[in-house]
Amino acid sequence: MVQLGITEHTQRQGFISALESVLPVEKFRVFNDVSVKFTDEAGSRVHYPDVVVVEAKSVQLDGESIRVPRSAIICVMETKRSSRSINDGLAQLFEYMESAESNWGFCTNFRNCLAVDASTAIPKLRPFEAQADDFAVAIVEVANFVYRALRKEEKLFSPEENERTVVSILDTVVDELSHLTSQVDSNVLEQSAGLFMAKKIDSDYLDEVGIEGFERDVEKAAAYLIVNQIMFYSILSKEVTKYKPLVAVASLDELQSMFDTVLDDDFTPVFGRKFLRDFPSSALGPVNNLIRNIRKLNLDSIHHDIIGKIFHNILPIAIRKRIAAYYTGNPAASLLAKLCVYSADDKVADISCGSGTFLVQAYRAKKAMSQLTGLKNHSQLIGEIYGVDISVFAAHLASINLALQEPKIYTDEVNIMLSDALMLAPGGLVSLDTWTTKQVATQDGREERELAIPVVDAVLINPPFTQTRRMEHEYRDFLKKVISSKHWEPYLCQSKYVMGKKKVGTTKKPVKKIEYNFSSS
Repeated sequence: MVQLGITEHTQRQGFISALESVLPVEKFRVFNDVSVKFTDEAGSRVHYPDVVVVEAKSVQLDGESIRVPRSAIICVMETKRSSRSINDGLAQLFEYMESAESNWGFCTNFRNCLAVDASTAIPKLRPFEAQADDFAVAIVEVANFVYRALRKEEKLFSPEENERTVVSILDTVVDELSHLTSQVDSNVLEQSAGLFMAKKIDSDYLDEVGIEGFERDVEKAAAYLIVNQIMFYSILSKEVTKYKPLVAVASLDELQSMFDTVLDDDFTPVFGRKFLRDFPSSALGPVNNLIRNIRKLNLDSIHHDIIGKIFHNILPIAIRKRIAAYYTGNPAASLLAKLCVYSADDKVADISCGSGTFLVQAYRAKKAMSQLTGLKNHSQLIGEIYGVDISVFAAHLASINLALQEPKIYTDEVNIMLSDALMLAPGGLVSLDTWTTKQVATQDGREERELAIPVVDAVLINPPFTQTRRMEHEYRDFLKKVISSKHWEPYLCQSKYVMGKKKVGTTKKPVKKIEYNFSSS
């Protein structure tokens, strides 16, 4: 018995047959694996798009070549095996569209397809997924989608309106980079990512996922943070002309030097940790693909509200659970900020800040009030916002989200404290991590200064939830001591709950139960 493998080329032949059966033969000609000659700043080059669709009436066959005016090229396509993500070929598709001077492009794995219309300044997108399980039926569904899109019967949307698609594109890069970081010692990555800082509230983590699961989570965390830095630099370089535009780079060192230029002016909250140093040179390909996609789709022009949400949504769910970073929706956070923040002078804190959603909404509420008087600038507003989180990873997200509020303005200090909030009290001192200081990072990535914790005017918080049994014994004992010393026992709910609506058991009727997401003082 001989086993024959199915290749992308084999699947593509079936797809082309489906296209030819759908597209009117008198209007369209479909060509497989042709070459396109073009000239750019690098000189004369040749690209080999997988599929090209042209106007039938314009085709001239001349021996071994096909001659058509560039205006007659209707679309180009990049295909991938059905087991691959369509996002893997998106950067390549953009290059083919540019060299063929085609406004329309499609990326498909024969079950999913992404249509791209680049006829406007910001390209429009539309994803499609075939419903049929049978491959032969699925490719016909995709072919029909292509024809409907070309006839403009499918509405395409801007990246800002395609949040889920943008998240999927960035997700693919995170996955690619995380596979490459497997070549790096996970302990080295952990020192940079700080993912495991919250282990005291989840001592079962290693038992559940094992060392391999832990290493995968750390690899994804490091990859995710690289994507954050690249996206932020792209936004910044568009706002501040002194920074080089983000284009494909020759090496990771070149990209790091671009980040370092920003770091000289500060923005330590975002660039203080040099994650690129931990990545192998083979990461250059995925990094450059991300850069090309950012530029072509103008992802750096998306409204900052959406960017913040995208940063959170590409955070792998396994890591989100580790740091209890469950997303608080912008509408809910905005409402709470409006209820709590009464004045532009209010000092506001979130002592379990996660990715900083509450802090951002508090900043905006203060800014809206300040605009009536014009008395507060960005630095003053951000100086009255305080966040605390036990995880370096979560604090990094909060710092990015706050800095995004005014990317044109240098954000050299962000009051994001790396600490257990139960160890803090107004009037005490706490050490801040490197990214909250204006000093150059030390060799191990940290340098400290002390911040006096003020009495704040409002506290907004969606506290992390976990089960007592999952905590380290030492931490459980610490909590009991804190509760006893503060005389908080009467205010504790003795019911045992899990996240969601289902009540899983009650040990004692609560004396008083606090169910607010925020408190104000």
